[in-house]
This record gives sequence, structure tokens and C-alpha cells, in this order.
Amino acid sequence: MSSYPFGARAPMRITFSLGLVVLAVFALLPAVAVFVISFTDIRGLPGIPVNWVGFDNYERFFSAAKIGYNLNALKNTLIYAVVSTVAINLLGLAIAVLLNQKLRGRTFSRAVVFLPTILGVTVIGLIWSLFLQIWAGLGIAVVIYLAGLQAIPEELQEAASIDGASGGQRMRLITVPLLAPSITANVLLAIVGSLQSYQLAYVLTGPNNPATQLLSLAIFAQGFGGSSASGLGQSQGHAATISVIQFVTVSIASLLVLWDLRRRGAKL
Repeated sequence: MSSYPFGARAPMRITFSLGLVVLAVFALLPAVAVFVISFTDIRGLPGIPVNWVGFDNYERFFSAAKIGYNLNALKNTLIYAVVSTVAINLLGLAIAVLLNQKLRGRTFSRAVVFLPTILGVTVIGLIWSLFLQIWAGLGIAVVIYLAGLQAIPEELQEAASIDGASGGQRMRLITVPLLAPSITANVLLAIVGSLQSYQLAYVLTGPNNPATQLLSLAIFAQGFGGSSASGLGQSQGHAATISVIQFVTVSIASLLVLWDLRRRGAKL
């Protein structure tokens, strides 16, 4: 019995069961509901009947009249995901390496770097109108990289330094390989977060700017705010359809990246 952290199996089973119930209620059921709604013409207005329309919403999404708008949203979404993921991870790792040094005031500096994580996205969007946005996603990335860096034994770095390895060589041959789990976590978080993000684009450019149109923004505009650019009017059914397509996109991208990162990690 001592092998269980709870001292007995019953409390552990109860705890995990409650966790599964919470996951099912707040994650699984809403996801299933969105999938079902995508086959209806629900508009969220009182007194309007809801009809089962089958694949009409999906056919509309890929129709000749709408495919240009939707492909533009998909292209912008992927570009935003790639650029933000690369920038956040490169800057996050660089800042984490710096804050991992024995510098005066590093605790305060870590708090300042993490500060954007607790700010509202709307506030961050308004601040971005004055200066940098990538700053908003650095907090979590830096914290994860810091945890990974602090788990690397100092003896390895010291031994490599004694053997004549430069700072760049130690980073490439020791730090990066041992940070593989942290890199995987940060890359996946950045990809999923960026593919689902719409608040910044909405705050900065509005819901109908083709240059910043994203799938997630199209979902919001279609389901809650209307979208003159799409020419469809407000429809929760069509918004649910875009959500399903976005879910498939995020899942495929995440699985491909996870497979590639694990493959690279196995070679290190």
C-alpha cells in the first residue's frame, strides 16, 4: 500500500474519478455539443426554430463563394502560429538562459517577465498598440525553460568548460538536448495557443480585416459578433462548423510537431 501516494487505492480512485467527471463535463461534453451544433442552422435568437441541415454548413465553408475568405483566414492562422511559436521559443530560451545566471535582481526580473501571463488579453492588445506583443507569450515559456535549465546538473557544464567547450558548444551539445522535454512542451503550447487566439487581432484590427483574419476570429465574429466580410451573417451553426475544422487543423499540426520533436529528441 505504501507504493501509492494516497496510502490506499480508494482515495486515489475517487480523486481520478472526480477529475474524469470534471474533464467530461467541462471539456468532452461541450466538444460533442459543438460538433452536433455544426450540423444545424442555430442562430441563438429566441423564437427561431433550429433545423438539422446536415453537411450544409461544411459545404458552405468550402463553397466557391466562401473558400477565398476561409483560405485567407487559414493562411493567416498558420503564418501567425509559425511566427509566434518560433519567436516565443527563441526569445523565451534566450531570456531563460540569461535569468538562470547568478545576477542581481533576477527574482524581480523573472516576475516582470511572467507579468503579461496574468494580464487580460484585451489589456495586452491595447498595450501592443504602443510596443511589442510577443512579450505577452514569453512568461510561461521562460518559466518552463528556467525549470528545465535548473534541472541540468552544473557538473556537466563545468566538465564541458574544463574540456575547452565554448558557450555555444555547451548550449548545442548539452543544454538543448537536455531541454528537449521543455522545448516540446513550449512548442506545443505555443502552437495550440496561437492557432486558437483571436483576441489580439480583434482588439487591434477588428473582426473584418482580411489582413488579420484568423479562423478563431471568424468563429467569434460568425457566432457572436456578425461578420460582414464573410457575408454569412450571425450563425452559431456555421461558427461551430469552423470550430470543428479548426480543431482538426490544430490536432493535425500538434501531432505532426509532437512526432517530429520526439523523433529529433531520440537522435540526441
